[in-house]
Amino acid sequence: MKTAVVTGASYGIGKAATDVLLQRGWKVYGLSRSQSAISNNHFVWLQCDLSKSDHIEKSLKAISEPTLDALISNAGVVLDEAASDVALASYEQTFSVNVLAPMLIVAALRDKISHATIISVSSVSDRLPEARFALYCSSKAANTLYFNALARELQDANVYTLLPDYVDTPMLRDTPPSAKDFDWDVIIQPPDIARLCGDLISGRIAVESGANIIIVTEALKESLTSVEKLYGFNTDTHTLTKL
Repeated sequence: MKTAVVTGASYGIGKAATDVLLQRGWKVYGLSRSQSAISNNHFVWLQCDLSKSDHIEKSLKAISEPTLDALISNAGVVLDEAASDVALASYEQTFSVNVLAPMLIVAALRDKISHATIISVSSVSDRLPEARFALYCSSKAANTLYFNALARELQDANVYTLLPDYVDTPMLRDTPPSAKDFDWDVIIQPPDIARLCGDLISGRIAVESGANIIIVTEALKESLTSVEKLYGFNTDTHTLTKL
């Protein structure tokens, strides 16, 4: 039986991905702080506060398999806070879950996932900054680059980073976008992300390891117009060009 580890497995994308794998006959270890409602003999819930390194270490010791076939790093947090008024506690909460926890999990499972499919659910916010969400955006940028680097190191694994636009999850519902005309009816649903995870793990969708995959709905695709103010400076010609 193939075995996977999914973080944030109690709700949203993590729960949807867990459901997909269980339906396909996998065994799934689900890490989350809140109790999981999943009832399946092949599901093992590991209670874990991902902001605490000792919780991560203790939880992962329960995984007895010598190898794992997939890791889906999905758990995340978002706080509404101005970039010019970031508090240390907010930084520690955001980066401990969104950046450090995935690193610690990979390090702890390194020998078990050397030939696995590894999927990080990051966010398109890693390149599309949004007012009042600087911590979230910057943590997702760090997350994306970490897994890009991991792909270069784990040559026998397949590492993918998913960059979804708005997804209808409890996290988004708790901290909704500020736009008054935001349309909840056209955003991505967790099962859409879960199906993509399943297709990547099964090989039904083939893409090179290290790939970043931006995910949108038809209605949201126009929001992906680049807002990056990127310039190139040539030291030989002393010219500045907008890229």
